[in-house]
Amino acid sequence: MGHGIAQVLAMAGCEVAMLDISDELLQKAKEKIKLSLNKFVEKN
Repeated sequence: MGHGIAQVLAMAGCEVAMLDISDELLQKAKEKIKLSLNKFVEKN
């Protein structure tokens, strides 16, 4: 859920910093954002 909030805020022009308990979880969150943005671009 946090990655989605970070994405929405970033798309609204806010500066966003993501933190997580491990680098692995942070990378997974970044990948989910990447996939979501790719879907957004394909639809628009």
